[in-house]
Amino acid sequence: MKRVAADENLHYLFYRDLVSAALEIDPSGMMEAIKRQVLTFEMPGTGIPDFAQHAKAIARAGIYDLGVHHDSILRPVVLGHWDVAGRHGLTLVGRGPLGTDSCNSSPDWAGHPPDSKNREWQSIDNAA
Repeated sequence: MKRVAADENLHYLFYRDLVSAALEIDPSGMMEAIKRQVLTFEMPGTGIPDFAQHAKAIARAGIYDLGVHHDSILRPVVLGHWDVAGRHGLTLVGRGPLGTDSCNSSPDWAGHPPDSKNREWQSIDNAA
Protein backbone atom coordinates (compact mmCIF):
# COMPACT_ATOMS: atom_id res chain seq x y z
CA MET A 1 0.00 0.00 0.00
CA LYS A 2 2.91 2.36 0.63
CA ARG A 3 3.98 1.97 -2.98
CA VAL A 4 0.46 2.67 -4.25
CA ALA A 5 0.16 5.71 -1.99
CA ALA A 6 3.53 7.04 -3.17
CA ASP A 7 2.53 6.53 -6.80
CA GLU A 8 -0.79 8.31 -6.25
CA ASN A 9 1.03 11.22 -4.61
CA LEU A 10 3.32 11.50 -7.63
CA HIS A 11 0.26 11.62 -9.91
CA TYR A 12 -1.22 14.36 -7.71
CA LEU A 13 1.98 16.42 -7.82
CA PHE A 14 2.36 15.97 -11.58
CA TYR A 15 -1.16 17.16 -12.38
CA ARG A 16 -1.06 19.97 -9.80
CA ASP A 17 2.18 21.27 -11.29
CA LEU A 18 0.97 20.76 -14.86
CA VAL A 19 -2.07 22.94 -14.17
CA SER A 20 0.16 25.51 -12.45
CA ALA A 21 2.31 25.75 -15.58
CA ALA A 22 -0.76 25.92 -17.84
CA LEU A 23 -2.16 28.74 -15.70
CA GLU A 24 0.97 30.73 -16.52
CA ILE A 25 0.59 30.10 -20.26
CA ASP A 26 -3.20 30.48 -20.62
CA PRO A 27 -4.74 31.73 -17.37
CA SER A 28 -8.19 32.43 -18.82
CA GLY A 29 -8.48 29.08 -20.55
CA MET A 30 -7.30 27.22 -17.48
CA MET A 31 -9.66 29.11 -15.19
CA GLU A 32 -12.53 28.01 -17.42
CA ALA A 33 -11.25 24.40 -17.36
CA ILE A 34 -10.80 24.44 -13.57
CA LYS A 35 -14.29 25.89 -13.13
CA ARG A 36 -15.78 23.17 -15.34
CA GLN A 37 -14.03 20.44 -13.33
CA VAL A 38 -14.98 21.90 -9.95
CA LEU A 39 -18.64 22.18 -10.93
CA THR A 40 -18.97 18.80 -12.66
CA PHE A 41 -16.56 16.55 -10.78
CA GLU A 42 -17.78 13.01 -10.21
CA MET A 43 -16.27 10.48 -7.91
CA PRO A 44 -13.99 8.01 -9.67
CA GLY A 45 -15.91 4.79 -10.12
CA THR A 46 -19.34 6.23 -10.86
CA GLY A 47 -19.78 3.64 -13.63
CA ILE A 48 -19.22 0.70 -11.28
CA PRO A 49 -22.39 -1.31 -10.54
CA ASP A 50 -23.78 -0.44 -7.08
CA PHE A 51 -21.40 2.50 -6.82
CA ALA A 52 -23.79 4.46 -4.60
CA GLN A 53 -23.60 1.72 -1.95
CA HIS A 54 -19.80 1.70 -2.12
CA ALA A 55 -19.70 5.49 -1.92
CA LYS A 56 -21.87 5.47 1.20
CA ALA A 57 -19.57 2.94 2.87
CA ILE A 58 -16.54 5.06 1.94
CA ALA A 59 -18.21 8.15 3.40
CA ARG A 60 -19.30 6.35 6.60
CA ALA A 61 -15.70 5.18 7.08
CA GLY A 62 -14.55 8.79 6.81
CA ILE A 63 -12.36 8.05 3.80
CA TYR A 64 -13.92 10.40 1.24
CA ASP A 65 -16.99 12.60 1.06
CA LEU A 66 -17.86 16.18 0.10
CA GLY A 67 -16.18 17.58 3.20
CA VAL A 68 -12.93 15.74 2.47
CA HIS A 69 -13.10 16.89 -1.16
CA HIS A 70 -13.54 20.49 -0.06
CA ASP A 71 -10.88 20.40 2.65
CA SER A 72 -8.31 18.33 0.73
CA ILE A 73 -8.76 19.54 -2.85
CA LEU A 74 -10.75 22.73 -3.26
CA ARG A 75 -9.34 24.75 -0.38
CA PRO A 76 -5.62 23.87 -0.51
CA VAL A 77 -5.19 23.34 -4.27
CA VAL A 78 -7.80 25.39 -6.13
CA LEU A 79 -7.94 28.32 -3.72
CA GLY A 80 -4.45 27.90 -2.26
CA HIS A 81 -1.83 26.56 -4.66
CA TRP A 82 -3.52 27.79 -7.87
CA ASP A 83 -4.84 30.96 -6.16
CA VAL A 84 -7.90 31.23 -8.39
CA ALA A 85 -9.21 34.11 -6.28
CA GLY A 86 -6.05 36.16 -6.80
CA ARG A 87 -5.79 35.81 -10.58
CA HIS A 88 -5.98 39.07 -12.50
CA GLY A 89 -5.88 40.06 -16.15
CA LEU A 90 -8.24 37.34 -17.26
CA THR A 91 -10.38 37.55 -20.37
CA LEU A 92 -14.15 37.60 -19.95
CA VAL A 93 -14.27 33.79 -20.28
CA GLY A 94 -11.80 33.26 -17.44
CA ARG A 95 -13.30 35.73 -15.01
CA GLY A 96 -16.33 35.18 -12.82
CA PRO A 97 -18.45 32.05 -12.71
CA LEU A 98 -20.58 33.13 -15.66
CA GLY A 99 -17.98 35.21 -17.45
CA THR A 100 -18.84 38.28 -15.39
CA ASP A 101 -16.51 41.22 -15.03
CA SER A 102 -15.64 40.63 -11.38
CA CYS A 103 -12.24 38.95 -11.33
CA ASN A 104 -11.06 40.66 -8.15
CA SER A 105 -13.11 38.52 -5.78
CA SER A 106 -13.08 34.79 -5.18
CA PRO A 107 -15.14 33.02 -7.82
CA ASP A 108 -18.24 31.66 -6.11
CA TRP A 109 -17.64 28.26 -7.76
CA ALA A 110 -14.11 27.85 -6.39
CA GLY A 111 -14.79 26.95 -2.79
CA HIS A 112 -17.85 24.81 -3.23
CA PRO A 113 -18.27 21.10 -3.78
CA PRO A 114 -19.80 19.85 -7.02
CA ASP A 115 -23.45 20.37 -7.84
CA SER A 116 -25.59 18.50 -5.32
CA LYS A 117 -27.76 17.26 -8.19
CA ASN A 118 -25.05 14.68 -8.86
CA ARG A 119 -26.61 11.54 -7.34
CA GLU A 120 -23.34 9.91 -6.33
CA TRP A 121 -22.15 12.99 -4.44
CA GLN A 122 -25.55 13.40 -2.84
CA SER A 123 -25.41 9.78 -1.67
CA ILE A 124 -21.98 10.28 -0.19
CA ASP A 125 -22.93 13.53 1.50
CA ASN A 126 -26.10 12.06 2.99
CA ALA A 127 -24.28 8.98 4.27
CA ALA A 128 -21.73 10.94 6.28
